[in-house]
Amino acid sequence: MSTSNRTRIYILATVLVLLIPTSAFAQDTTFTYQGQLRQTGQPFTGITDLEFALYDALLDGNEIGMAQILADVPIEDGLFSVELDFGEDAFDGSDRYLEIRVNSDVLNPRQRITATPYALLAQGVASGALSGSNNEASGGGSTVSGGVSNNASGEDSTIGGGFANEASGPRSTVCGGIGNEASGTASLACGGEFNTASNTRSTVTGGRFNTASGINSTIGGGIDNEASSANTVIGGGEDNTASGFLSTVSGGLQNTASADRSTVSGGSSNRASGSESSIGGGSGNQTFGAYSNISGGSSNRTIASFNNISGGRNNRTSNAHSTVGGGLSNYASGLNSTVGGGSENTASAQNSTVSGGAENCAAGRYSWAGGFQAKVRRGSASGLNGLGCLGIPTNSTNVFGDEGTFVWADSQGNNFVSTDSDQFLIRARNGVGIGTNDPLTQLHVRDRTSLTFNADLDRHVALIEDIRTGTVSNILALKTGINNPSVTTNFITFFDGDDDALGRIEGNGSGGVQFISGGADFAEWLPKRNPEEVIGPGDVIGWHPDGISLETAGALRVMAVSTRPIVVGNSPAGDELKDWVQVGFIGQVPVRVTGPVAAGDWIVASGLEDGTGRAVAADAIHTMQWDSLIGQALESVNEGGQQLVNTAIGLGLHSAMGQNMAQLQAENAWLAEKNRELEARLQWVEQSAEQQAEMQQRLVALEAMLLAEHVAKQ
Repeated sequence: MSTSNRTRIYILATVLVLLIPTSAFAQDTTFTYQGQLRQTGQPFTGITDLEFALYDALLDGNEIGMAQILADVPIEDGLFSVELDFGEDAFDGSDRYLEIRVNSDVLNPRQRITATPYALLAQGVASGALSGSNNEASGGGSTVSGGVSNNASGEDSTIGGGFANEASGPRSTVCGGIGNEASGTASLACGGEFNTASNTRSTVTGGRFNTASGINSTIGGGIDNEASSANTVIGGGEDNTASGFLSTVSGGLQNTASADRSTVSGGSSNRASGSESSIGGGSGNQTFGAYSNISGGSSNRTIASFNNISGGRNNRTSNAHSTVGGGLSNYASGLNSTVGGGSENTASAQNSTVSGGAENCAAGRYSWAGGFQAKVRRGSASGLNGLGCLGIPTNSTNVFGDEGTFVWADSQGNNFVSTDSDQFLIRARNGVGIGTNDPLTQLHVRDRTSLTFNADLDRHVALIEDIRTGTVSNILALKTGINNPSVTTNFITFFDGDDDALGRIEGNGSGGVQFISGGADFAEWLPKRNPEEVIGPGDVIGWHPDGISLETAGALRVMAVSTRPIVVGNSPAGDELKDWVQVGFIGQVPVRVTGPVAAGDWIVASGLEDGTGRAVAADAIHTMQWDSLIGQALESVNEGGQQLVNTAIGLGLHSAMGQNMAQLQAENAWLAEKNRELEARLQWVEQSAEQQAEMQQRLVALEAMLLAEHVAKQ
C-alpha cells in the first residue's frame, strides 16, 4: 500500500488463544492477535507486509522487546490473524501499546493492549484455568457478574460480563462485550467491542471502537465514533464525530458536528461547522454559517448565517438568508438571494432570484432571471460571481446593478443580457402568449371582454397608458425597418372573427401612411331628436337644430344614416351612445329608396317622413328640391317598393345646382333678345300716337305672355 492510500487497523480481539505448553508450570509467551485492515474505508483483501512493535506509552515512550516483522500476510475481507511474541519480560503489569505498520506506513494511534495478556504472568496456573472468570473487582463496592478477564476498579463500578472489560470510573458500568471501558464517573459502556465511555455520565451502548469522552455524551453504536464534547450524541454509523456542545450525529459515515448545537442526521463525510447548523444527509456537505441547513445532496456549502440548501450537488450560499433549492453548481451569494434549482445559476445581489433553468444570472438588486442564459447585469454592491454571471458586463452607473429587472430567456443558446434597471425582458422564439397557450405572433394577447359595449378603460383586451402629465405624451410607436414603406408595409391590420381582414394602416410610398378599409363614407355621430324614435342604417333623416329625425320637412339638411363608415367623428360618451346615430357626411352610403332608380338620378326626401327617398332624373331636378336633396344614385334598381341604393353623399350636389343655374342663364338670354326685338318694333310706331299707344298695349301684352311662359317653365 502506498502512502497516498493510508490504511487503518481496527482490532477485533486482543487475545483469542493462549498457547499453553504441556507442562502445567511452564508458560508460553506467544499470543494470537486478530485485527481488521481497511483501505479508504473499505475492508482490504490481498497480501501485505505487517510490522508490530510494543511500547510503554501511547506517544513516544520505550520500545518493549523485539519488533515482529511479518511478510506477505494474507488479508481476507479485511481480517487477519497473526502470532506475536515480545518475550517473557514484555508484560509486567504496566500499560502497553501496540504500534502497527503496514508496508512501513505507521498507523496511528497505537492500540492499547488490555489486561488479558497479563494472564501470561500467572505462575503455576493449571491447564484449562482460563475457562474460569479471571475477573477482578478491585474498586470499593465494585462488582463483576461474569465473563472473562474483566476488571471493575472504580468505586461502586459494575461489569455485567463479557471479555476484557474495564470499569474504572466511580459508579461506572460495563454491561458486557469485549474490551469495553467505562472510565468516567457514572459512565456506561453497555456492549459491543472496544468502546470507551471516559467522562462523567458518558454512554456507549454498543458497536465497536466508539469513544464517548464528553460530559453527558452518548454513542448508540456503530464503529469508531467519537462524542467528545458535553451533551453530544452519536446514534451510530462509522467514524463519526460530535465535538460541538450539544451537537448530534445520528449516523452515517465520517460525519462531523463540530459546532455548538450542530446536527448531522446521516450520509457521509458531512461537516456541520456552524453553530446550530444542520445537515440532513448526503455526502461531502458542509455548513459553516450559524443556523444554516443542508437537507442533503453532495458537496454543498453554506458559508453565512441562516442559509439553506435543500439538496443537489456542488451548490453554494455565502450571504445571510440565502437559499438554493437544489440542482447543480448553483450559487446564492446575495443577501436574501434565492436559486430555486437548475444548473450553474447565480443570484448574487440583494433579494435577487433565479427560479431555475441553466446558466442564468440575477446580479441586480431585486432582479429575477430564469430559463437559459438569462442575465441581469451586476453592480459593485453585488456579491461574488458564480458560474452563471461569469463574463457578464457591469452596470457602471448603478452600484446595485440592473435592479428590479426581470429577464426570461428561451433555449436559443446565447446570452440574453439586460441593459438597464427596472426592465421586463422576454426572449421567446415562438411568441409570448397572454391568455393563450398557442401564440400566433411574437406577442399574442387573448381575453374575453364585457358583454356590454362601451369605451371604458376596463372593457378592452389591452391598455397602454402614459401616466405622464403636462403638455407632452407619446403613447404608442410602430416602427419598420424599411426606409420608405409602401402598400406592402402593413403597420396595423384589423380582422373579424373569421380571420378576414377588415382594414389596415399601411405605407403609401411617399413618406406617409394610408388607411385601407371596406368602409365607404365619412360620418359623424348625431343625437336623435327623440331618443325613442327607431332610426336604422340607410334611413333618410332630417337634421334639425335639436337633433335628427325621420321628419325631413323644415330640416336644416336632409341626409342618410351611414351603414359602413370608414371614419366616424363627434363620438358621444359611452352611456349616451344608444341615443345617437352615425350619419353619412361624405362618401358612398346605401339609402332606402322607394320606386325604380337609374344610375345618376338624384335622390331626394320622399316627403313621407318615413325614412325613405325617391329618385328624380338628373335633368328634371328643380331648385325647389334643393332643400330635400340627399345625393346622386350610383346604381340602377328597376324593382318597385323599397330598396337600398348606393348613393354618393355630399359629392356632386354642385352639379344639380350648376345645371339649374345654366337653365336660368339661358332663359335670361332669351328674354334679353326678345326685349331687343320689342324695342326695334317700337321705333316704327313712334310717328303716330295712336300707333304708339297700340304698340304700347301690344308690348305690355307680349311681356305678360313672356312672363307667364317663364313662370310655367319654372
